[in-house]
Amino acid sequence: MSSCSIDAIVTQTDIEFYHRHGWWVAPRLFEIEDGQVHKAIDELTRFNTLVDAERARAILAPATRHYNNAGLISPSFRALTHSTVIAAIAAKLVGAGELRIWNTNLVEKVGPYSESHVGWHADRAYWMSCSSEKMITAGIALQDTSMDMGPLRVVDGSHRWVGELADELRRVQGFRGPQPADAALSRYCSDLTVVDLPLSRGQVTFHDCMLVHGSGENRTPLMRRHLITHYQDGTNCWRRCILPDGSVAAYPHDSKVRKTAEGFPDYTDPMYCPVVWLRAAGN
Repeated sequence: MSSCSIDAIVTQTDIEFYHRHGWWVAPRLFEIEDGQVHKAIDELTRFNTLVDAERARAILAPATRHYNNAGLISPSFRALTHSTVIAAIAAKLVGAGELRIWNTNLVEKVGPYSESHVGWHADRAYWMSCSSEKMITAGIALQDTSMDMGPLRVVDGSHRWVGELADELRRVQGFRGPQPADAALSRYCSDLTVVDLPLSRGQVTFHDCMLVHGSGENRTPLMRRHLITHYQDGTNCWRRCILPDGSVAAYPHDSKVRKTAEGFPDYTDPMYCPVVWLRAAGN
């Protein structure tokens, strides 16, 4: 896709919005049919040999299922998670000359279910082994996602929060944590704005790795599916980070990616972390 085409999708005003608010919603980018989704789910089920732990977790927590490496396992999902269109938009929003895949996930919410929410968290909490804070997440709605289905909820501008409490909040791994209610965040910020992001099928959201977000429960009888791509910019590499409990921060694929000459996880491994966007010379 040419830079002119991307400029037509995301403008300078949109970039400024993203930096101010920490999130942005693209217009509908894809036509996604139910048959495509069912085919991808079938691939994920049949070829799912890399995420047995996640499958077990899905069985234990049936309300919210989290499938790791979805784009690596399913060719049909890979066409979306490795889309150059989405990557080019993400690169423009964060101002990166190169983007690599960090990970891809499929999140399913069974409905109606009272515990199908996703708790407040910032993605950075899971990525403490990364040197970069310039990482970005894109999420594709695989169906029309109404308010009743528990769409993404963001704490507007929370990526710009500073101070010890903000740092503490960004270490909380709340994917299966408390309900995303405003009261849970009151100790961190007394004047916050929570924005719900209902989507049409094929729309894509983007958010900063430091942005606090979550989602509500799926109160409908339908399955709510969200296909997620996490990107790392070209500067990102493994770093030694000691967590409050004294352990060294790690990510699930640290044991799978190749190693650097120093023996550390190599976040440029072309199998797990392929380059999906590289700015052309002179641009």
